[in-house]
Amino acid sequence: MDIRVFPCVLSACLAAGASAQVFELEAQNEATILDVPTQAIGDGALFSGTSNNRLTKRAMIRFDLSVLPAGDIVSATLELTPRAIRGPVPISAHRITRDWNEGPAPGQGMGGGLGSLAGPDDVTWLVDGFGANWNSAGGDFDPVATDSATFTLLLTPGGFDVTLDVIDMIDGTVSNFGWILISDIEPTFGRVVSFGTDETPDPNPKLIVEVTPNCVADVNGDGKVTPTDFTAWVNAFNNNLPECDQNGDGSCTPTDFTAWVNNFNNGCG
Repeated sequence: MDIRVFPCVLSACLAAGASAQVFELEAQNEATILDVPTQAIGDGALFSGTSNNRLTKRAMIRFDLSVLPAGDIVSATLELTPRAIRGPVPISAHRITRDWNEGPAPGQGMGGGLGSLAGPDDVTWLVDGFGANWNSAGGDFDPVATDSATFTLLLTPGGFDVTLDVIDMIDGTVSNFGWILISDIEPTFGRVVSFGTDETPDPNPKLIVEVTPNCVADVNGDGKVTPTDFTAWVNAFNNNLPECDQNGDGSCTPTDFTAWVNNFNNGCG
């Protein structure tokens, strides 16, 4: 799936602070698992809740966080917009604790809410999509919800605060396997919501992340960009330290001097 990063517009930048940037990420993986073990929806809309035919569904979604610049995460919001709803539907977002595979099984029926026969690459209620069973039917996830939101109206976005999860995922405290969206009233029939994906014409789920990027020109880490940082960069260059890499190519070379001058002139906002 495509991942798109949108730099903030001027008003968003100002709202976030002079040095902050706002990024909108599109989902890397999206799937719906159903409590019919042989069925899957990997290609189509996302669903959460239990439909009138007593079919329980849980949406799974993951984003590529590696596209974000190094820096401090100010906030992260998982935003979804209902494309169809029988609600209101209160939903909790739980951090998934095990890797999973989206799979190609298409949604079937009116609205795409019926699953197709699951293949070996499809995540399902019982299987992770890599040929192994979940430890618990319905997916492996943190039982403590990251955040909750109630979806009430068609095409009215709702959001989950996933800031702490994103921070932990980026610093490696936990693995980035995304989130599973579980209805808080799952036993209640006829209360279900569906969300668009990049495989539908509806608004896609977004992860909106506000980041204060690291100031790479501040080589000595004193919180200011001054000529003393040049001395610090020379030391970093001579000793092949990480701070030497000013152009972000993963290596320390003389081209980083030109990059440092450019970063120095740009300042840190």
